[in-house]
Amino acid sequence: MIELQGDLLLAAMGGSSDTWFDDAVTGETSQVWQPYPFPTETSYKHFLDSLWSKVTPWLVRTQGQVLLMTHDGPKGMATATMHQHEEMWTELGGFKAGVFKSGSQSQLELL
Repeated sequence: MIELQGDLLLAAMGGSSDTWFDDAVTGETSQVWQPYPFPTETSYKHFLDSLWSKVTPWLVRTQGQVLLMTHDGPKGMATATMHQHEEMWTELGGFKAGVFKSGSQSQLELL
């Protein structure tokens, strides 16, 4: 955490959530990337809650604003959803059309 101004705080954390691909061609859903270093949403939430417990007293004291910077965005938001319609992800085996979905449910609930 870094206080950028008296009423503006930057709170940041790294780490990713798992990523799934909903294949529009086959109708199958498959996991693309494993989350790191948080193997589950529960462990991600634990770390996020720990960070936010440090932010809360600052918010109470200042009534300021917080910039929350994370590697992944909240689940279901545009920053955590990517529509794929071209041959780009060769590790998935060539052309794919569908949606990559990542992001944290805990982060969505926090916001």
